[in-house]
Amino acid sequence: MPHVSGRIVSGRLVDYHVHSKYSVDGQSSIDDLCRRAVKLGLAEVGFCEHAEFEPEDSGFGFFDYHGYSEALDQARLQYDKKLRIRKGVEVDYNHEYEAQIREFLRGKDLDFVMAGVHYIDHIAFDLNMNVAMPPEVAIQKYYTKILQAIESGLFNVVAHFDLIRDYVPLHPDSVLPAVEIIDTAFEQMVAKRIYLEINSRRKIDRDPYPSGAVILRYLAKGGELFSFGSDAHSTLQLGVGITEAMDLLHNLEPKSARIMFG
Repeated sequence: MPHVSGRIVSGRLVDYHVHSKYSVDGQSSIDDLCRRAVKLGLAEVGFCEHAEFEPEDSGFGFFDYHGYSEALDQARLQYDKKLRIRKGVEVDYNHEYEAQIREFLRGKDLDFVMAGVHYIDHIAFDLNMNVAMPPEVAIQKYYTKILQAIESGLFNVVAHFDLIRDYVPLHPDSVLPAVEIIDTAFEQMVAKRIYLEINSRRKIDRDPYPSGAVILRYLAKGGELFSFGSDAHSTLQLGVGITEAMDLLHNLEPKSARIMFG
């Protein structure tokens, strides 16, 4: 998997977290998303369709790699010189399915492989607010899975690092119960040169994932590799919040940050 980066260039907008209809919850075609990206003035767009391994997930078995590859090849021909199109996948990581994930990735032609965690004890916490365990336990289990994904060697991007923070509303600090796990995860990311995604989650009026405080923790560990994504599932969501996420990083670390591919 490539580790290509360049210094952030002011005015160069990218969105490396885009889902088309090749994801179970995608609402727009690859062609429509590319057309919208050109209209928005994006320099690059990265598709990262969901690959699900939880048998109860609605997306289990949905992803069509060959159809996805053909659609991207066609889009690259159509939008040549107008838009750089990257081919990725977002894997919902659980160490219990690591062998299946490894086999799934074997031999696939991908520009990047993104790790996301959406399940705790086989419960989709971002769909079900009640994970039936104390908040600090949920936080520790979530970050343990993030760390396991990093240690697996399967990924070169970690998506929406602190996503759990929205699903433990009764806990005053969604970092403190797992601070040692988080620090180890960042140390491993730096050592393995894995990118930290700053994910706007289609919003412009809130902290991205991770928050500024968590990004500072990553920077303190020597982190400098970043990816940016809106997590768009439709043309209307494409690029939303990217400028704000880039501005946040510029304010936190104006000199050394490097962006994936860009």
